[in-house]
Amino acid sequence: MSQPVAVESAALLAALRGVAGVAGADLDSEGNLRLDLAPGADEVTVATAVGRILRDQFALAIDTDRLALVEEGRAGAGPGAGLRLGRLHLASSGAQVVASIEVHAGGRSATGMAQGPATADGMALACAQAAAAAASELIAQPVAVLAVSAGPAQVTVVLECAGAERVGRAAVLDDARQSAVRAVLAAIGS
Repeated sequence: MSQPVAVESAALLAALRGVAGVAGADLDSEGNLRLDLAPGADEVTVATAVGRILRDQFALAIDTDRLALVEEGRAGAGPGAGLRLGRLHLASSGAQVVASIEVHAGGRSATGMAQGPATADGMALACAQAAAAAASELIAQPVAVLAVSAGPAQVTVVLECAGAERVGRAAVLDDARQSAVRAVLAAIGS
């Protein structure tokens, strides 16, 4: 009886890995599905396509209260100071989002977390705060986000780092949340 489930799981994962914007798909031992997004993938488009496949091909539904999408950072992202985005993970539960940002520098890494409302501005702020927390650990200095302004073309972050106010900017290439993280790292590296 377990053989048909394994075949079904393999077919499910193969179908989901074929969705544009999905970099990886895995099932854990408890049957929880994990999707890794390709850099710049739009999570709403991916979630819609995945939901359609789960519903139409496998008669399954997504539990939106437990949905978590993971987006891998771009290689080489980050300022000249050596801080770079390693991973951006957003988990949504109702009207709240939790951002988990992994930052790398010189062979070390740190992860920061922050929570905010599940709005575009709330997600950008949560990502900036999580990036600041991770960077603070790596540079061993306090970093506090004072303001985030996310426009359609650029994200500007004002933060306090080591007692000085710094401003970082990043162009919105694919995603304002990634840009918020890059703006934090740029401000710290300035």
